[in-house]
Amino acid sequence: VSKGMRFVFPCVLFLALATAAVHGNAALNAAEEHSKETLAQLYTVIHNVALPSISDEAAVSKRLVMLLPGKVLNYYDYYPGAAYESSIENPDYEGQQVIIPPRVMENMFALADIIPGHQPLRGTESGESMAIIYENILNMLEVKGFNEKTQEEKKRYITAIDYLAKEFPDPLDLTKNVTRFQLYRRSQQLYNAKRLAMEETIDEKRTTLSAIEYERWFQRNYPSLNSEVEGAYTEWLIFGQKEIVELYKSYLDVESPGIHLEEARMALRASGLSALDRTRTVYPVSFVPSNWYRYLTNVTNVDSAAGQEDERGEDLSRDQIQYKIGELEAKKRVLETLKNTQPTAELVQQLNQVKQDLESSNVDLSNLANKTERLRQECLSSRILAKISGESQQTPKCAEYEIATTNATDSVSDNSDIYTCVKDLDFQINGVAQQRAAIDDIISTIDDEIEQLQSRLLKVGIKMSNLAQHAANTQDELDSKWLQFQFDSQHYEQETHQSSKSYSVATSFSAGGFLWKVSGSFSYSRAQQDFEQKMNQADLTVKGELLRVNILRPWFRPSLFKSAEYQTIAASGGSVKVSPGYQSDEATFITKLDQGTYYLPQYATGLLLSRNIELEFKNIDASTTSHAIQISSQSRLSGGFAFWRASASFGYNRQESHVKTESTASGLRVKIPGAQVVGYYTEVVPAFPK
Repeated sequence: VSKGMRFVFPCVLFLALATAAVHGNAALNAAEEHSKETLAQLYTVIHNVALPSISDEAAVSKRLVMLLPGKVLNYYDYYPGAAYESSIENPDYEGQQVIIPPRVMENMFALADIIPGHQPLRGTESGESMAIIYENILNMLEVKGFNEKTQEEKKRYITAIDYLAKEFPDPLDLTKNVTRFQLYRRSQQLYNAKRLAMEETIDEKRTTLSAIEYERWFQRNYPSLNSEVEGAYTEWLIFGQKEIVELYKSYLDVESPGIHLEEARMALRASGLSALDRTRTVYPVSFVPSNWYRYLTNVTNVDSAAGQEDERGEDLSRDQIQYKIGELEAKKRVLETLKNTQPTAELVQQLNQVKQDLESSNVDLSNLANKTERLRQECLSSRILAKISGESQQTPKCAEYEIATTNATDSVSDNSDIYTCVKDLDFQINGVAQQRAAIDDIISTIDDEIEQLQSRLLKVGIKMSNLAQHAANTQDELDSKWLQFQFDSQHYEQETHQSSKSYSVATSFSAGGFLWKVSGSFSYSRAQQDFEQKMNQADLTVKGELLRVNILRPWFRPSLFKSAEYQTIAASGGSVKVSPGYQSDEATFITKLDQGTYYLPQYATGLLLSRNIELEFKNIDASTTSHAIQISSQSRLSGGFAFWRASASFGYNRQESHVKTESTASGLRVKIPGAQVVGYYTEVVPAFPK
């Protein structure tokens, strides 16, 4: 019996463990399915508020993809400065154009230079640069029928393109380059503006003056008005090379698509600026409303402390900081040259000569020291005798001692200079090979100082302690643009999302999403897994506000993709697919993307911001609620609640929780007061090439 029990007991234990595992997996699957369904319902409610559904007959061209979780942006990173704000509110602000600081423009560009994910409920960026992809597409575009042209037509076409796109210094600003075609367009616009102004002035006088007064006014003023128009036309002929440019334009037998394509390429080239770190090209972007950043008041305690430290620190001007950076870079260049320098025979000879000078100087210095000490003793003796005899204590011996002391001091200084020179030469000859690591450490320290100064340079004129207060005082004008939404999973009505068949199967797109995916600094355990299952099986209510912020890219020409005049030719030959085009529903669009490779099937047209979010997890027990509050109280959290991130992270050692939790009669309430980017509005690119 005992032998039999030894076999039976392990089998029973194995069956028990297997049964528990099956039940555990079943519970996990149930929690995941419930979470997916609830997320799909929540997405539908947000979609219907932020982007009302279109009719069933229309193809899907505008989409809303959500982030899991969202992004917490810092007000400081997007605040363009008081001068820029004043120029926006008053276009005639001191009659000057105010440029957005390069650091802020880089942040704005990075925010817009993304390719959103395909899945509506998993819109995390792909990591690719939209600007780079667009540039590659422009380089692959050709006007259809080019290969069928005659050889002579091809030559004329290429000659025209080369002539119109050639760049040279701008006559109005020699620091910039312009193309011939841009000068042509600039002169043409100036001429049109002068002519329009003259015609408007004449029409105004014709309607406001009597016939006799108008005739007199016309005779006196028309010559001067017309001379301005003729002057603008002459400038168009000379500086814009009107006749020649129009001749070369005529060589483009498909003028409209050819000009459009070259204009798109030139706009992209002219807009690009090198980033501060020289690693990429930054293109200007703007947002509507332009002062949307005022709601990004997620200024953390770390930021406030940094701002106070800036105020206490040395207040340097931009020129002073740049001068210090230049000094450090010069030292760095010297060290790098020194590290790579090899000793020469001339340098060794120079060192030996200086060493001999030092030895000779040491002998002279020793003799001078002995002489000075002897004169000091004689000076003291003469002073004692003078005091006894009642004579003056300033004796000739003391005068000789003072002169000897001065000579000794000068000799010591000269000797010290010679010694320093010996050390430097000896280091260059014998110590470089052994001291390269030390030089690298010094260079690393200089790099850190330069980085700190560059960081300070970006903050000149901006104090963090004032930003939050400034933002809080300037939000009222945007308050009316926020849209409110509410969601309750217990009372979700099916008809709320049946107005558009595009989202009737949205549940299938929510794989990988959870209502609760928050963790702290402790390790993951089975108890934590059980806790998350309970949270993801809870009923959920959400309420908050949403705001659409449109993205404007002055260098982007989406109208190219609507034309049937272009084709895409890859470097290796063959056509390249840009987009499958509009589809009847989301499922078909995503299936198309999964089945093929497309360069730019969609692009972001706006940000979806949320604020004042309040989530309530219902029908969970007290212990689960207590554990959730314990996790949420930690200063460092990862993950988030549905579409909202649990904490803000602004770089190394700059992370802080922005979540407030409290228990309720039926579960847990989570408040996320700050603004977050929770999704992207996207535009589907038409089927291209046609």
